[in-house]
Amino acid sequence: MQTRAQPLPASVNLGPKASVWRQAGRRYHVDPLLLYAIALVETGHATGEDEVAPTPWIVRIDGHVITGSESHVCSAIRLAQVFGKPIQDVGVMQVYFPMHHTAVRNPLHLIEPRTNIMEGARILAQSLGSSQDTILGIGHYHSYAPSKAYSYGRAVYTVWRRLEEVERGGYSLAETSSAEEQRGN
Repeated sequence: MQTRAQPLPASVNLGPKASVWRQAGRRYHVDPLLLYAIALVETGHATGEDEVAPTPWIVRIDGHVITGSESHVCSAIRLAQVFGKPIQDVGVMQVYFPMHHTAVRNPLHLIEPRTNIMEGARILAQSLGSSQDTILGIGHYHSYAPSKAYSYGRAVYTVWRRLEEVERGGYSLAETSSAEEQRGN
């Protein structure tokens, strides 16, 4: 059963200079706006009119996406562990647990936004280092299959550039989207 997604806790909002996005960016030498763009592409949901935010309490178990409160998602993870169901994409950055379980051994730890964002930043840094092509490097966060990587990389790159416009000019994402549509982009 899927319940309504919950917003990010204030401690992991993008804004403050000390935000976990910025801390992760500094630690792994990646743009925090790029991290946030990945989170939006992976788990973004509408939070109000013309507003979108990543979903922190989300997991894919045995092919089924489960969202809701932290306790609801953690209960689903515990049940999956008990019944041997595969725990796949975890948390705000949708870290693929089967591939990255050696870095964070327990998916219950990985659901915690700070841990998840830090692990996502580590994975992104590796992905970006895998190619001289920025789009492909971003895409490797999601897949190493070239067509999937390019498609994903382009989607994230577009959101990243919009976030940069918003940060520079104070525009909303809806305003930058409308402006791009008018220019034919």
